[in-house]
Amino acid sequence: HFSHSHSVDARALMAIEYTNPKAIMLPDPLAVSRKKLRPGQIISSEIKNYRIEGSISERIGHVFMVRQIDCKDNYYAMKMKYTEDDKLKTMKHEMYVYQNISKASADIDTSRFLQFIDRGRTPDFKYIMLELVANTISDIQAERSTPFSLATVAHVARE
Repeated sequence: HFSHSHSVDARALMAIEYTNPKAIMLPDPLAVSRKKLRPGQIISSEIKNYRIEGSISERIGHVFMVRQIDCKDNYYAMKMKYTEDDKLKTMKHEMYVYQNISKASADIDTSRFLQFIDRGRTPDFKYIMLELVANTISDIQAERSTPFSLATVAHVARE
């Protein structure tokens, strides 16, 4: 989990001071480049503009609810990864899968997948826009007082 405040290992600091007594500690470049997204910010792709409405989740990547600017009723989920994130490759694979599902022929049932809407990048992060669903499995689990049964977990895994 990334935090804007970061601690410096004292041994590393002493090693820097020992080798160069005039060394200046520079801020962590990741901390500088990772600007936190906030409601009201505009994200522009090649074809559409979106306004961030709020955060949905930071548990499995960063997911935000966004609204298409020229259509007040079009809300989507924006999943983003910072460009220096080691899991960016996973998102590239996910985007590839969603794009191919959206191009699938009519004889293939794609109803169990989120609809791919758009994709894009900024200097700081890459993102994909997906259909917004009411609740995630994590949301449903969090609302329950007991864990899912083994049968429920198996059924969800099959889906």
